[in-house]
Amino acid sequence: MDFPAHVHINGRTLDDYPPEFFVFSQPVILEIKLSSSRYITAADLDIEKISTGADLLLLKTDIAYGGDEYWRDNPGLDTTAAELLKNLPKPPRCLGLDFISINRWPDREPGRIAHKVLLAEPEIIIIEDMDLSPLNEFGARLRRVAAVPFRVAGVDGTPVTVMAELEFI
Repeated sequence: MDFPAHVHINGRTLDDYPPEFFVFSQPVILEIKLSSSRYITAADLDIEKISTGADLLLLKTDIAYGGDEYWRDNPGLDTTAAELLKNLPKPPRCLGLDFISINRWPDREPGRIAHKVLLAEPEIIIIEDMDLSPLNEFGARLRRVAAVPFRVAGVDGTPVTVMAELEFI
């Protein structure tokens, strides 16, 4: 989980967020099928689905968690996508990704800029490196999600445990 201090001098750290910040009652999963690893752009985001007031947006690409593509040619998130999320009438408080980083390893600069955009005030906190594949098995929708960051004073990023309450359909 990345906080503003991760990329901004004097940005907020984990200590600046109350525990209730990490409970999300309106999570939305956005599935993005990629034909190859590349930067996800604003054109890839379903604006109708994400403009409903989601407090947590999860991007699910189905890139095999831990596979070669995951480590060596991962997708990323570009500036156009970051700006679209920031400019929603009600931006999410948090963005979760099923790929290792917003930065693509082969070409890191667009992801670095997207990090700065997302983590600027009012920030969208980032959870990278999530394994969302278990959601495929349940045939359920997310009702509520809680993220429990490893609490260390003053950190700009930390491991996080994410738990979900599911509604079976």
